[in-house]
Amino acid sequence: MMATSMLPITTLLKAPMDAKDVADTKDSVRPSTSATDIPMSPTSTPPIDTTSNQDEASSQQDTSLTALARTFSVPAPHLAPNSPTVINDVGAPFSRTVSAPASVPQEGHPPHFPPQHASSLPPQCAPPSKTSPLPRDPIEDEFDVVVDETLPMGLQFVLDTLWRDDQFTIEGLKKVGETNVTVSQWADKPVAYTAFNRPETFQSERRVTFVHNKKNFIGPSAIPTTQIHRYTYTPGQRLVVSVTSSVHDAPFCDYFRAESRWVFDASLSSAHECSLVSGMRLNWAKSTFLKGQIEGFAKSESKSVMLKWVKQAIDAYNSAYPSEKPVHRQDQGPVAAAASEDGRKKDQDAVATMTTTKKLNPDTSLLLLRQLNVVGVVVLVVLLLQLMVTLYNLRTTTNESVRLQKQHQVLLSQIMDKMKCVKSSE
Repeated sequence: MMATSMLPITTLLKAPMDAKDVADTKDSVRPSTSATDIPMSPTSTPPIDTTSNQDEASSQQDTSLTALARTFSVPAPHLAPNSPTVINDVGAPFSRTVSAPASVPQEGHPPHFPPQHASSLPPQCAPPSKTSPLPRDPIEDEFDVVVDETLPMGLQFVLDTLWRDDQFTIEGLKKVGETNVTVSQWADKPVAYTAFNRPETFQSERRVTFVHNKKNFIGPSAIPTTQIHRYTYTPGQRLVVSVTSSVHDAPFCDYFRAESRWVFDASLSSAHECSLVSGMRLNWAKSTFLKGQIEGFAKSESKSVMLKWVKQAIDAYNSAYPSEKPVHRQDQGPVAAAASEDGRKKDQDAVATMTTTKKLNPDTSLLLLRQLNVVGVVVLVVLLLQLMVTLYNLRTTTNESVRLQKQHQVLLSQIMDKMKCVKSSE
C-alpha cells in the first residue's frame, strides 16, 4: 500500500483502476491516527514503518519507484514530426520531449542543447548558426595592390548593380572616352582559369570589347581592346572579380596581357559597407627592354581607372537610394576623396606629389612626353643646321685652299720663266 501511494500522479491518472483499488487508495491517503490518536497534518512527518520499508526494498524491480528525469515541455506544433521522443497526444497542448539540460541557463546566456536534439526544438530555442570566416585572399601575394578602401554600400549591391548589370559597365567605359562598347551576357557556368600560377574556378564569365582612344604620339590613337570578366560570389561574405585585358594592333601587344583582381569583403560591423582591395599585374609572354616603363605606365593608368570606377559606383549608389544621405566618406582615403569636391583637391595635391617623386599619372606623363618630343625636334633641327653650316664652311675652306694652290703654281711658273730668260741672256 505504501508503494502505491508513492506513484506519480500522472501514472495514477492514466492507469485503469477498479472499485477496490479506489478504496485502497482512499485508505492509503486517509490521515493516520495511530500511536497518538491525533490526526496528522499534511506537513507532519509520518512515523517510520520498518515493515513497509522492507517491502519496498524487496520490490526493487518495480520501475514505478524510479525518480523521473526533468523534462522540457514545448508547444506541440514546434516539434519535429519524426522525432522519436515525442509522445503523440492530440489533446495535450504541450508535449514532453527530451530531458532538460542539467544546468539552468543564466540570464543573458542562451541554453546549450545537444546537437542531436536541435531539430526538435522551436526556432526561438534552436542554437544560432555561425558561418565560418573565409581564408585571406592571395591578392597581395600575386598582384600589385592599387586600391585598398572601404565602400559605403552592401556586397549584394556591388554584385547586382555594379557587375551583373551591363549598363553600369557600358556607361563607365563611355565616360572615359571608349567607343564601340559591347558587353555580352553573363555565362553562369563553372569557369576554370589560371592568371599566373594558381588555378581557380569561377562561377560566371562575360566578354567586353571596346576601342581604347589614347592621345600618345607613339603608336596608333585607337586600340581595340578585349576584356574577360569572371567572378566568384560567396553570399554575405566575399565577391572576387578577375579581369583579363588584351590589346590588338599596338606596339608590344603580343608581349603581355594585363591581369586585374577586385576583392570585395563584407563588413563585420555594418551591412551597408564592404572593403575593396584591387590590384593589377602584367603577365609577360616575351621580354623587352621597355618592360619597366610599360609596367609603371600600366600601374598608373590602372589606378586612375579604378579611382574613376569607385567614384562612379558611389554615384550609382546615391542615385539608387536618393532618400538616404549622400555618401562621400572623405575620411577613408583617396578613393572616397574622388567622390567629393574636397577629394578632387586632394587628388590634385596627390598628383603634384607624385610628379615630384617621378610617379606620374597618365595625363602628366603624356604632357611630359609631348614636351620632350618638341624639345627633341628642336634639338634635332639645331644639330642639322650646325651640320649644314659645318659642311658649308668646310667646302668654302677647301675651295679657298685650291685657289691659293693655283696661285702658287702660277707664281712658281712665272719665276721659272724669268730664271730661264736670265740664263739665256748671259
